[in-house]
Amino acid sequence: MIAAQVFSQQIEAIDTASIRKIKDEGLKHSKVMSILSMLTDVCGPRLTNSPNHKKAADYAKATLESYGLQNVQLDYWGEEFGRGWQLKKFSLQSTEPVSTPLISYPKAWTPGIKGPIVTDAVYLDVQTEADLAKFKGKLKDKIILFSNTVPIKPGFVADATRLHDTTLLQMANAGFPETGGGRGGFNMNRDAQKINFLK
Repeated sequence: MIAAQVFSQQIEAIDTASIRKIKDEGLKHSKVMSILSMLTDVCGPRLTNSPNHKKAADYAKATLESYGLQNVQLDYWGEEFGRGWQLKKFSLQSTEPVSTPLISYPKAWTPGIKGPIVTDAVYLDVQTEADLAKFKGKLKDKIILFSNTVPIKPGFVADATRLHDTTLLQMANAGFPETGGGRGGFNMNRDAQKINFLK
């Protein structure tokens, strides 16, 4: 004997008014870019336990509290993370055969130096332990480059294009899809499955 069970599926009502309000907040009143600018442009790089990291964390805490959140706390990495590190100033340039500024950054937690240093630069091209043996005794007091030069190809196409005003207006006025309930916002009645745009 085969027993069949029939499950009735209830259609979940979607609160489109609330969805509109959430999307309106995100699209018209978003503070994402100003917060991002504060974290990246004002606070700057935020290496763990660095002064910039603390500045960014304090800003995030104060911002959340200004929104009305209570009991906002900063969590710490265990009991003690270790030394912090901050890049205050750095520049690198070749002096021979001609003076050329080089785009480069020191590795985090690199020891600081006092004043300029003039020495040879060595590209550490190491893929295996055998490769590392070739540099034994040759790296003392040298500037070690971990990345090879990146070839720059000439560009003949603009990096960005401006959309026409009519296209921007169409994008701004595009409505949100009307949802008819069910999972994923689609009506579970397949015969009536449609996507209507709100006006």
